[in-house]
Amino acid sequence: MKHFFIFLFFISFCCGFEQSKAQSFDPFLGQKLQQKLDDVLVTYGVNGISVGIIYPGKGLWLGTSGFSHAGVPITSDMEFGIGSNTKLFTAISILKIGAKKTDKYKRFDW
Repeated sequence: MKHFFIFLFFISFCCGFEQSKAQSFDPFLGQKLQQKLDDVLVTYGVNGISVGIIYPGKGLWLGTSGFSHAGVPITSDMEFGIGSNTKLFTAISILKIGAKKTDKYKRFDW
């Protein structure tokens, strides 16, 4: 659990640090990413997409395309529920712990 909180702190710190550099993100690259995002929306027929990319040394890019519901456009500050994806993260975490095969996790009997 201690490692989990350290991980969350690290991610929060990195995201906050990168946001301060958001002005330096290459506008040409941002435009290309937005075009690709719009293409994905049309190609796969989804209602809306929200993407955030941390590009080391360049900053943070936030892109949105489409609608959330009934004519409400998606914005970069909208929150999305992750639903059943929690199971995936839990399973991968357990598998990573099992892959270590250290004495600390011997009780799992992998």
